[in-house]
Amino acid sequence: MSINTIYENESIEDLQYNHLQIIQKKNGFRFGTDAVLLCGFAHIKNYDKVVDLGTGTGILSILLSQKAENLQIHAFEIQEDMADMASRSVLLNRLQDMIQIHHGDYRFAANILGKASQTVVVCNPPYGKERSTVLPPNVNKLISKHETETSIEATIEAASQLLMYAGRFYICFPSVWLVEVFALLRKYSLEPKKLRFVQSYAQKKPYLMLIEAVKHGKPYIVIDAPLILHNEDGSMKPEVKQIYHIKK
Repeated sequence: MSINTIYENESIEDLQYNHLQIIQKKNGFRFGTDAVLLCGFAHIKNYDKVVDLGTGTGILSILLSQKAENLQIHAFEIQEDMADMASRSVLLNRLQDMIQIHHGDYRFAANILGKASQTVVVCNPPYGKERSTVLPPNVNKLISKHETETSIEATIEAASQLLMYAGRFYICFPSVWLVEVFALLRKYSLEPKKLRFVQSYAQKKPYLMLIEAVKHGKPYIVIDAPLILHNEDGSMKPEVKQIYHIKK
C-alpha cells in the first residue's frame, strides 16, 4: 500500500489540526460533526488501549491519536474499500505505529484483541434504525448510517466484551433513544456516568447525546450543560471552535 495512492473518487482533506489530513470519498460517506464532537467528549489518557468500532474514514481514530501519548488504537471497519481508505489515511499521517485498521466485523473484535483487554472503546454508530428511515442509494452511506450490518445492542455488547474492569465507553446517538440506549448499557454492565446533550441552537431541542459509560461502574451520573453549536446569527460557538481547534 502506498501513501500516495489516491483514487479517482477520492480527495485529501486538510483537517487544519497538527498538519493532519484525511482521505475521503467525493460521493460516498464523509465524516460529520458528530465524530469531532465525540472525540472532544472522550477522555483519553496516556497509554490507553483504544478500540474504534466502525471507523469509516478513520477520522475518530486519527483525531483521538492527538489527545494523549503512547496510545494503541485498533479501528474496525466492515467495508473493505473504507478500511483500505482509512489505512491509507493512517499512512498519510504517519500514524501506523499507533493506529491499526482491521477490515472486519467489530462484533467479533474481542476474538482478535482479547476479552476485557482494552481501556477505552469509542463508537459513532449508524443512526438510522432498521426499517425506520428512508435508506440512501449509496452503499457506503447505507452501511455507515443505518443498522444494516449491526445494531445498537450488538455495538454495546461488543464494547462490553472488549473493556476491562473500569474501562470507558464513549458513544453518541440521537437523544430520542436515550431510554433504550441506557437500558442496553446496563444490560451489558456498562454504567452511564456522564451525559451531555447537543443542540444546534439554544432555542432548539437536543438532537444528539454524548455518553460516557464505565464497565461495572457504580450507579451515579453527571449531566453536563448542553453543548450548543451555534449563536443566533449562525456563527460557531467558542467552545465548538475549540473542539474543532479553530484558531481565533
